[in-house]
Amino acid sequence: MGLIDYQRDGEAVFAVQHVSEDFALTLRAENVYREPRNGHLKTKLYIIGNDRTLYWGSLDADTDEDRVRAKNSAMRHLANGDKNSPPLIPETHLKYLLDAFCDGLWPQVMEDTAPKFLEGDTDLSLPDFVLEPFMVEGAGTIMFGPPGHGKSWMLMLQAVSIDAGSNALWTVKQGRTLFINLERSESSFKRRLGVVNRVLGLPPNRPLLTQQARGKSLSDVLDSARDAIKRHGVTRVVLDSISRSGFGDLNENRPGNAVIDGLNSLGVSWMALAHSPRGDDSHIYGSVMFEAGADIMVQLSSQQKDKTLGIGLAITKENDLGPQPSARRILRLEFNEFGLCDVQPARKGEFPDVENGRKLSAKERLDQYLADVNKASATMVAKTLGGDRTNWSRMLANDNDFVLVPGAGKEKFYGRKTDWNS
Repeated sequence: MGLIDYQRDGEAVFAVQHVSEDFALTLRAENVYREPRNGHLKTKLYIIGNDRTLYWGSLDADTDEDRVRAKNSAMRHLANGDKNSPPLIPETHLKYLLDAFCDGLWPQVMEDTAPKFLEGDTDLSLPDFVLEPFMVEGAGTIMFGPPGHGKSWMLMLQAVSIDAGSNALWTVKQGRTLFINLERSESSFKRRLGVVNRVLGLPPNRPLLTQQARGKSLSDVLDSARDAIKRHGVTRVVLDSISRSGFGDLNENRPGNAVIDGLNSLGVSWMALAHSPRGDDSHIYGSVMFEAGADIMVQLSSQQKDKTLGIGLAITKENDLGPQPSARRILRLEFNEFGLCDVQPARKGEFPDVENGRKLSAKERLDQYLADVNKASATMVAKTLGGDRTNWSRMLANDNDFVLVPGAGKEKFYGRKTDWNS
């Protein structure tokens, strides 16, 4: 055995040195990576004496000044301000161990991706579906469609179905599911969760492990998500949505790769929502790297009819499933004054626009958007659906299917007549 006996704790690397009978030193490195610009090894380092943290902080492991700074900080905490008491570990010994630990750190991290001989799988069975056929064990799925077309309802139905093991709408493989919510307030999310539980035949107050982070980005919450996955035995993650990734312009390749890498780094099956471009719902908004990185791409389309919403799902890209039927799998969502009240498979011909893949008119897009958000101003509509604010304002004011409703501020708010006059 060498000087440093490296051990692993998930992606973290650590080593324990029993300096004496009374003192054990632990060096622990987390989030280890090579800095792209200069190739330096960066990490979050902990120096722990027995059960007491003596130092923690970001460290350039290739820079001696950083290692000296970490050593000095640890020694000061170890002495407790008493310069006359003998140290539990000599200063030179601590520096020697820290240097050796950092020197061999990168090869330990690289062991995860080291080449190895793999045997071909002789099992010719179907893929191990989490939610058939849209989510596969160990893989990542992106579901995309225009704003306001019921994507969030669909994702919550899928998440609760998987978490509860409900086969009411899909064949699922049960597993603890983490819902990362970057879009909705906690009160809105809880209200939707209650009605989704009801329509699936579950107790309305059945809990779902949720990372409530409206106003934050995916990059902000990944570390917390990894911790939750470990603590709660999570095996599936769903994200609403990629548009809140926080990695930069989604049209650029590097942020696209960063989003996929971040989701893959969670180490579990995942599904994430994404928007399609304005005026073109045939593909995902942003870099081609999203489609390249996801294992499965699912296109969502919908059609509104009074208080029912037909939502169709079609697989547009898959890695291991084989060719999928082109027909959309369509669900019929029914709403009342309390929100979603029933979900059933749609009858053939019930939502012909979804079945035929027809592009929705401006009014249909507006109607579906208002059905999802309940009320909005012309400015909000233009920001979400695109197009000129004046045209949306004129449609809202002059079409009898839309009515003026109470709102905040100086702008006028409108809703669907069927929602507000019932």
